[in-house]
Amino acid sequence: MAKSKFDFYMDCELLIEAEKDWIKSVLEQYRVSYTRGFIPDEDPLLEFKDPYFSPWDEIVKDLAHLIQCGKLREAVENMPLLDHTKLGGEQDWDRANLVLSAIGNGYVWQNGEDDPVKVIPKCLAVPWVSVAEHSGACPVIGHWNGMLNNWRIKDKTRPLDIDNIDTQFVFTGSKDEFWFCAVTWQLELHAVPGIKSVVAAQKAVTDNNYELLQSCLVTIRKTIEQLKATLERMFEHCHPEFFYTKLRIFLAGWKNYKKFPEGMLYEGVSSKPLQFSGGSAAQSTTFQVFDAVLGIVHPKVEDGQKAFLESMLDYMPRWHREFVLYVRNGPSVRDYVQKSNDNNLKELYNDCVESLIQFRSFHVQIVT
Repeated sequence: MAKSKFDFYMDCELLIEAEKDWIKSVLEQYRVSYTRGFIPDEDPLLEFKDPYFSPWDEIVKDLAHLIQCGKLREAVENMPLLDHTKLGGEQDWDRANLVLSAIGNGYVWQNGEDDPVKVIPKCLAVPWVSVAEHSGACPVIGHWNGMLNNWRIKDKTRPLDIDNIDTQFVFTGSKDEFWFCAVTWQLELHAVPGIKSVVAAQKAVTDNNYELLQSCLVTIRKTIEQLKATLERMFEHCHPEFFYTKLRIFLAGWKNYKKFPEGMLYEGVSSKPLQFSGGSAAQSTTFQVFDAVLGIVHPKVEDGQKAFLESMLDYMPRWHREFVLYVRNGPSVRDYVQKSNDNNLKELYNDCVESLIQFRSFHVQIVT
Protein backbone atom coordinates (compact mmCIF):
# COMPACT_ATOMS: atom_id res chain seq x y z
CA MET A 1 0.00 0.00 0.00
CA ALA A 2 1.30 3.43 -0.92
CA LYS A 3 2.34 5.68 1.93
CA SER A 4 0.16 8.65 2.83
CA LYS A 5 1.60 12.14 2.46
CA PHE A 6 1.72 12.37 6.27
CA ASP A 7 3.73 9.14 6.55
CA PHE A 8 6.06 10.33 3.80
CA TYR A 9 6.72 13.61 5.62
CA MET A 10 7.28 11.71 8.86
CA ASP A 11 9.87 9.53 7.15
CA CYS A 12 11.62 12.67 5.88
CA GLU A 13 11.71 14.14 9.38
CA LEU A 14 13.07 10.90 10.83
CA LEU A 15 15.87 10.72 8.27
CA ILE A 16 16.91 14.29 9.05
CA GLU A 17 16.55 13.75 12.80
CA ALA A 18 18.94 10.81 12.51
CA GLU A 19 21.62 13.37 11.58
CA LYS A 20 20.89 15.47 14.70
CA ASP A 21 24.39 15.25 16.20
CA TRP A 22 26.03 16.38 12.98
CA ILE A 23 23.51 19.17 12.39
CA LYS A 24 23.85 20.48 15.95
CA SER A 25 27.65 20.41 15.77
CA VAL A 26 27.53 22.64 12.69
CA LEU A 27 24.81 25.01 13.91
CA GLU A 28 26.44 25.57 17.29
CA GLN A 29 29.57 26.97 15.61
CA TYR A 30 27.45 29.86 14.32
CA ARG A 31 25.15 30.42 17.31
CA VAL A 32 22.23 28.88 15.43
CA SER A 33 19.79 26.98 17.63
CA TYR A 34 18.69 23.44 16.77
CA THR A 35 15.22 24.23 18.13
CA ARG A 36 14.91 27.98 17.47
CA GLY A 37 17.04 28.63 14.40
CA PHE A 38 18.28 32.22 14.34
CA ILE A 39 16.20 33.15 17.38
CA PRO A 40 18.50 33.09 20.43
CA ASP A 41 18.67 29.72 22.16
CA GLU A 42 18.46 31.47 25.53
CA ASP A 43 15.56 33.85 26.14
CA PRO A 44 16.73 37.46 25.78
CA LEU A 45 17.44 39.38 28.97
CA LEU A 46 14.60 41.66 30.09
CA GLU A 47 17.05 43.98 31.81
CA PHE A 48 20.80 44.23 32.21
CA LYS A 49 22.35 42.08 34.91
CA ASP A 50 24.36 45.05 36.17
CA PRO A 51 22.22 47.98 37.45
CA TYR A 52 24.97 50.27 36.13
CA PHE A 53 23.13 50.05 32.79
CA SER A 54 19.71 50.88 34.25
CA PRO A 55 19.60 54.30 32.49
CA TRP A 56 19.35 52.41 29.17
CA ASP A 57 16.74 50.03 30.58
CA GLU A 58 14.60 52.86 31.91
CA ILE A 59 14.45 54.65 28.57
CA VAL A 60 13.69 51.60 26.42
CA LYS A 61 10.93 50.45 28.78
CA ASP A 62 9.23 53.84 28.34
CA LEU A 63 10.17 54.25 24.68
CA ALA A 64 6.73 54.54 23.06
CA HIS A 65 5.50 56.98 25.73
CA LEU A 66 8.60 59.17 25.40
CA ILE A 67 8.17 59.28 21.62
CA GLN A 68 4.48 60.12 21.84
CA CYS A 69 5.19 62.91 24.33
CA GLY A 70 8.06 64.24 22.23
CA LYS A 71 10.48 63.77 25.12
CA LEU A 72 12.74 60.95 23.93
CA ARG A 73 15.36 63.29 22.51
CA GLU A 74 15.60 65.16 25.79
CA ALA A 75 15.89 61.89 27.71
CA VAL A 76 18.67 60.66 25.43
CA GLU A 77 20.61 63.91 25.58
CA ASN A 78 20.51 63.69 29.39
CA MET A 79 21.76 60.08 29.42
CA PRO A 80 25.14 59.46 31.07
CA LEU A 81 27.92 58.15 28.85
CA LEU A 82 28.16 54.59 30.14
CA ASP A 83 31.22 52.38 29.76
CA HIS A 84 30.09 49.61 27.43
CA THR A 85 33.16 47.51 28.32
CA LYS A 86 31.43 46.73 31.63
CA LEU A 87 28.89 44.59 29.79
CA GLY A 88 29.11 40.95 30.87
CA GLY A 89 28.36 37.90 28.75
CA GLU A 90 26.94 37.70 25.25
CA GLN A 91 23.37 38.04 26.50
CA ASP A 92 24.27 41.46 27.91
CA TRP A 93 25.88 42.48 24.63
CA ASP A 94 22.84 41.26 22.70
CA ARG A 95 20.56 43.27 24.98
CA ALA A 96 22.74 46.34 24.46
CA ASN A 97 22.32 45.91 20.69
CA LEU A 98 18.56 45.71 21.13
CA VAL A 99 18.23 48.61 23.56
CA LEU A 100 20.62 51.07 21.91
CA SER A 101 19.21 50.41 18.43
CA ALA A 102 15.66 50.97 19.68
CA ILE A 103 16.64 54.16 21.49
CA GLY A 104 18.77 55.32 18.55
CA ASN A 105 16.17 54.95 15.82
CA GLY A 106 13.51 56.36 18.12
CA TYR A 107 15.73 59.36 18.81
CA VAL A 108 16.32 60.04 15.12
CA TRP A 109 12.70 59.69 14.01
CA GLN A 110 10.80 60.93 17.09
CA ASN A 111 9.26 63.85 15.20
CA GLY A 112 8.54 61.94 12.02
CA GLU A 113 10.01 61.83 8.55
CA ASP A 114 10.17 65.60 8.09
CA ASP A 115 12.19 66.36 11.21
CA PRO A 116 14.97 63.81 11.80
CA VAL A 117 18.10 64.65 13.74
CA LYS A 118 21.39 64.65 11.85
CA VAL A 119 23.70 64.05 14.82
CA ILE A 120 23.55 61.26 17.40
CA PRO A 121 24.95 62.52 20.72
CA LYS A 122 28.12 61.02 22.15
CA CYS A 123 26.36 59.41 25.12
CA LEU A 124 24.43 57.20 22.68
CA ALA A 125 26.74 57.10 19.66
CA VAL A 126 29.89 55.81 21.37
CA PRO A 127 28.38 52.75 23.08
CA TRP A 128 26.02 52.05 20.17
CA VAL A 129 28.82 51.86 17.60
CA SER A 130 31.06 49.85 19.92
CA VAL A 131 28.32 47.36 20.78
CA ALA A 132 27.47 46.95 17.08
CA GLU A 133 31.14 46.34 16.28
CA HIS A 134 31.26 43.64 18.97
CA SER A 135 28.56 41.68 17.12
CA GLY A 136 29.86 42.56 13.66
CA ALA A 137 26.55 44.26 12.77
CA CYS A 138 25.73 47.95 12.26
CA PRO A 139 24.57 50.73 14.64
CA VAL A 140 21.03 51.01 13.30
CA ILE A 141 17.78 49.13 13.88
CA GLY A 142 17.75 45.88 11.93
CA HIS A 143 16.17 42.46 11.59
CA TRP A 144 18.42 40.84 14.18
CA ASN A 145 18.41 43.44 16.94
CA GLY A 146 14.90 44.75 16.31
CA MET A 147 13.03 41.49 15.67
CA LEU A 148 14.92 38.33 16.65
CA ASN A 149 15.89 39.72 20.09
CA ASN A 150 12.80 41.87 20.65
CA TRP A 151 10.61 39.44 22.55
CA ARG A 152 9.84 37.92 25.91
CA ILE A 153 7.94 34.76 26.71
CA LYS A 154 4.70 35.30 28.61
CA ASP A 155 4.24 31.85 30.14
CA LYS A 156 7.25 29.54 30.41
CA THR A 157 5.00 26.54 31.03
CA ARG A 158 3.57 26.89 27.51
CA PRO A 159 5.28 26.29 24.15
CA LEU A 160 7.18 29.11 22.51
CA ASP A 161 4.78 30.48 19.90
CA ILE A 162 3.33 33.70 18.53
CA ASP A 163 0.48 33.57 21.07
CA ASN A 164 2.90 33.24 23.97
CA ILE A 165 5.26 36.15 23.37
CA ASP A 166 5.27 39.90 23.78
CA THR A 167 7.68 42.51 22.50
CA GLN A 168 10.24 44.17 24.75
CA PHE A 169 9.76 47.50 23.02
CA VAL A 170 7.63 49.17 20.37
CA PHE A 171 8.01 52.62 18.86
CA THR A 172 4.33 53.45 18.46
CA GLY A 173 2.61 51.67 21.33
CA SER A 174 0.24 50.11 18.80
CA LYS A 175 -1.02 46.52 18.71
CA ASP A 176 -0.37 46.67 14.95
CA GLU A 177 3.33 47.09 15.64
CA PHE A 178 3.35 44.21 18.10
CA TRP A 179 1.74 41.99 15.46
CA PHE A 180 4.23 43.07 12.80
CA CYS A 181 7.10 42.09 15.11
CA ALA A 182 5.39 38.89 16.25
CA VAL A 183 4.69 37.57 12.74
CA THR A 184 8.26 38.39 11.68
CA TRP A 185 9.52 36.51 14.74
CA GLN A 186 7.18 33.57 14.04
CA LEU A 187 8.54 33.30 10.50
CA GLU A 188 11.99 32.65 11.92
CA LEU A 189 10.70 30.01 14.33
CA HIS A 190 8.81 28.25 11.55
CA ALA A 191 12.00 28.22 9.46
CA VAL A 192 13.77 25.81 11.83
CA PRO A 193 13.03 22.53 9.96
CA GLY A 194 14.34 24.10 6.76
CA ILE A 195 17.50 25.38 8.43
CA LYS A 196 18.30 21.92 9.79
CA SER A 197 17.63 20.48 6.34
CA VAL A 198 20.13 22.89 4.78
CA VAL A 199 22.95 21.42 6.86
CA ALA A 200 21.75 17.85 6.34
CA ALA A 201 21.42 18.39 2.57
CA GLN A 202 25.07 19.30 2.22
CA LYS A 203 26.03 16.26 4.28
CA ALA A 204 23.85 14.15 1.97
CA VAL A 205 25.78 15.45 -1.03
CA THR A 206 29.10 14.60 0.62
CA ASP A 207 27.87 11.13 1.61
CA ASN A 208 26.08 10.53 -1.71
CA ASN A 209 22.95 9.82 0.33
CA TYR A 210 20.01 10.07 -2.08
CA GLU A 211 17.25 9.39 0.46
CA LEU A 212 18.55 12.00 2.88
CA LEU A 213 18.89 14.64 0.15
CA GLN A 214 15.38 13.89 -1.07
CA SER A 215 14.07 14.31 2.48
CA CYS A 216 15.92 17.60 2.89
CA LEU A 217 14.54 19.06 -0.34
CA VAL A 218 11.01 18.00 0.59
CA THR A 219 11.42 19.63 4.01
CA ILE A 220 12.90 22.85 2.62
CA ARG A 221 10.00 23.18 0.19
CA LYS A 222 7.47 22.42 2.90
CA THR A 223 9.14 24.95 5.22
CA ILE A 224 9.03 27.75 2.64
CA GLU A 225 5.36 27.01 1.99
CA GLN A 226 4.74 27.27 5.75
CA LEU A 227 6.58 30.60 5.84
CA LYS A 228 4.30 31.96 3.13
CA ALA A 229 1.26 30.84 5.14
CA THR A 230 2.69 32.56 8.22
CA LEU A 231 3.37 35.76 6.31
CA GLU A 232 -0.23 35.74 5.09
CA ARG A 233 -1.25 36.37 8.69
CA MET A 234 0.51 39.75 8.74
CA PHE A 235 -2.54 41.84 7.98
CA GLU A 236 -4.79 40.03 10.44
CA HIS A 237 -3.77 42.70 12.96
CA CYS A 238 -1.28 44.96 11.16
CA HIS A 239 -3.03 47.26 8.71
CA PRO A 240 -1.01 48.33 5.64
CA GLU A 241 -1.85 51.99 6.27
CA PHE A 242 -0.45 51.73 9.80
CA PHE A 243 2.79 50.25 8.51
CA TYR A 244 3.31 52.92 5.86
CA THR A 245 2.18 55.96 7.84
CA LYS A 246 3.28 55.10 11.40
CA LEU A 247 5.83 52.30 11.68
CA ARG A 248 7.90 52.35 8.49
CA ILE A 249 9.81 55.51 9.34
CA PHE A 250 11.11 54.14 12.65
CA LEU A 251 12.70 51.26 10.75
CA ALA A 252 14.43 53.59 8.28
CA GLY A 253 18.16 54.17 8.18
CA TRP A 254 20.36 56.91 6.77
CA LYS A 255 21.79 55.51 3.56
CA ASN A 256 20.47 56.44 0.12
CA TYR A 257 17.88 58.54 1.91
CA LYS A 258 17.04 62.06 0.76
CA LYS A 259 17.05 63.45 4.30
CA PHE A 260 20.61 62.19 4.80
CA PRO A 261 22.58 62.86 1.61
CA GLU A 262 25.84 62.25 3.50
CA GLY A 263 24.60 60.02 6.32
CA MET A 264 24.44 60.38 10.09
CA LEU A 265 27.09 61.93 12.32
CA TYR A 266 27.89 59.73 15.30
CA GLU A 267 29.37 62.20 17.78
CA GLY A 268 32.58 61.03 19.42
CA VAL A 269 33.00 58.22 16.89
CA SER A 270 33.77 59.76 13.51
CA SER A 271 34.27 63.26 12.18
CA LYS A 272 32.44 62.23 9.01
CA PRO A 273 28.83 61.05 8.68
CA LEU A 274 28.26 57.30 8.43
CA GLN A 275 25.65 55.63 6.23
CA PHE A 276 23.58 52.60 7.20
CA SER A 277 20.42 51.09 5.74
CA GLY A 278 17.46 50.51 8.02
CA GLY A 279 15.68 47.32 8.96
CA SER A 280 14.72 45.01 6.11
CA ALA A 281 13.47 41.45 5.67
CA ALA A 282 16.45 41.03 3.33
CA GLN A 283 18.57 40.96 6.50
CA SER A 284 16.98 37.64 7.49
CA THR A 285 19.68 35.00 7.52
CA THR A 286 17.04 32.35 6.80
CA PHE A 287 16.39 33.34 3.21
CA GLN A 288 20.02 34.03 2.41
CA VAL A 289 20.78 30.50 3.63
CA PHE A 290 18.02 29.02 1.45
CA ASP A 291 19.50 30.87 -1.52
CA ALA A 292 22.94 29.56 -0.62
CA VAL A 293 21.98 25.89 -0.35
CA LEU A 294 19.96 26.00 -3.58
CA GLY A 295 22.79 27.73 -5.43
CA ILE A 296 20.70 30.82 -6.18
CA VAL A 297 23.17 33.58 -6.94
CA HIS A 298 22.23 37.25 -6.77
CA PRO A 299 24.47 40.03 -8.12
CA LYS A 300 27.23 40.86 -5.66
CA VAL A 301 28.20 44.19 -7.21
CA GLU A 302 26.11 46.83 -8.96
CA ASP A 303 27.46 50.17 -10.17
CA GLY A 304 30.74 49.56 -8.37
CA GLN A 305 29.07 48.97 -4.98
CA LYS A 306 27.75 45.96 -3.10
CA ALA A 307 24.38 44.92 -4.50
CA PHE A 308 21.46 45.27 -2.08
CA LEU A 309 21.06 41.64 -0.99
CA GLU A 310 24.82 41.19 -0.62
CA SER A 311 25.07 44.37 1.45
CA MET A 312 22.41 43.04 3.82
CA LEU A 313 24.92 40.48 5.10
CA ASP A 314 26.65 43.37 6.87
CA TYR A 315 23.58 43.88 9.07
CA MET A 316 23.59 40.34 10.45
CA PRO A 317 25.62 39.45 13.52
CA ARG A 318 28.99 38.10 12.51
CA TRP A 319 28.19 34.49 13.41
CA HIS A 320 25.05 34.38 11.25
CA ARG A 321 26.86 36.00 8.34
CA GLU A 322 29.58 33.37 8.64
CA PHE A 323 26.93 30.66 8.52
CA VAL A 324 25.66 32.01 5.19
CA LEU A 325 29.22 31.91 3.86
CA TYR A 326 29.71 28.39 5.25
CA VAL A 327 26.69 27.16 3.29
CA ARG A 328 27.71 29.08 0.17
CA ASN A 329 31.13 27.47 0.23
CA GLY A 330 29.86 24.00 1.10
CA PRO A 331 29.02 21.06 -1.17
CA SER A 332 26.77 22.16 -4.04
CA VAL A 333 23.28 20.69 -3.89
CA ARG A 334 22.51 22.23 -7.27
CA ASP A 335 25.49 20.62 -9.00
CA TYR A 336 24.74 17.26 -7.40
CA VAL A 337 21.12 17.36 -8.58
CA GLN A 338 22.10 18.42 -12.10
CA LYS A 339 24.63 15.61 -12.43
CA SER A 340 22.35 12.96 -10.96
CA ASN A 341 20.11 12.58 -14.03
CA ASP A 342 17.35 11.77 -11.54
CA ASN A 343 14.11 13.42 -12.59
CA ASN A 344 12.52 13.07 -9.16
CA LEU A 345 15.44 14.82 -7.48
CA LYS A 346 15.41 17.57 -10.10
CA GLU A 347 11.68 18.06 -9.60
CA LEU A 348 12.12 18.35 -5.84
CA TYR A 349 14.93 20.87 -6.30
CA ASN A 350 12.88 22.92 -8.77
CA ASP A 351 9.93 22.86 -6.36
CA CYS A 352 12.14 24.44 -3.70
CA VAL A 353 13.25 27.20 -6.05
CA GLU A 354 9.68 27.84 -7.18
CA SER A 355 8.44 28.00 -3.58
CA LEU A 356 11.13 30.56 -2.78
CA ILE A 357 10.15 32.64 -5.82
CA GLN A 358 6.50 32.52 -4.79
CA PHE A 359 7.35 33.57 -1.23
CA ARG A 360 9.39 36.54 -2.41
CA SER A 361 6.69 37.57 -4.90
CA PHE A 362 4.09 37.48 -2.13
CA HIS A 363 6.37 39.46 0.17
CA VAL A 364 6.80 42.12 -2.51
CA GLN A 365 3.00 42.35 -2.82
CA ILE A 366 2.72 42.92 0.92
CA VAL A 367 5.40 45.59 1.21
CA THR A 368 4.27 47.48 -1.87
